[in-house]
Amino acid sequence: MLTFDRNMIFRINEEDKKNVLMFLAEKLEKKGYVKHSYINAILKRESKYPTGIQAGKLGVAIPHTDAEHVIKNGIAVGILEKPVQFQRIDNPDVAINVNFIIMLALKQAHGQIDVLQNITNFIVQEKVIQNILNDNNLDHVYNIISKNL
Repeated sequence: MLTFDRNMIFRINEEDKKNVLMFLAEKLEKKGYVKHSYINAILKRESKYPTGIQAGKLGVAIPHTDAEHVIKNGIAVGILEKPVQFQRIDNPDVAINVNFIIMLALKQAHGQIDVLQNITNFIVQEKVIQNILNDNNLDHVYNIISKNL
């Protein structure tokens, strides 16, 4: 079961990918979802296996790492005020501008496929993601994401 806490949605005003990833990973750690090792693991994995996805006109990233760094399932959502460059998952030589991040903490490796499929189905709804990016009411954003995950 994937836990999605309303308090794990953040508007982030940061232009550096590493800082954004560290911010979200630290929030997951403070809430008890991940071990301290998760922070370095997420940075290392992102450098080897990028997670940027071009979803229509929007860039989305779904960073995650190995289950050994996770205490319990959860996600952190970052809505970026300014786009941050991520390498594409399907072509790491190409960078895209990302405005929306769903950071995963998954305890069971075999559960990643189902969760990633649900997220992929969600992020291709370009109009829905655009509404999230434009909505300053995080309760409303939480409701939209909850319905779709």
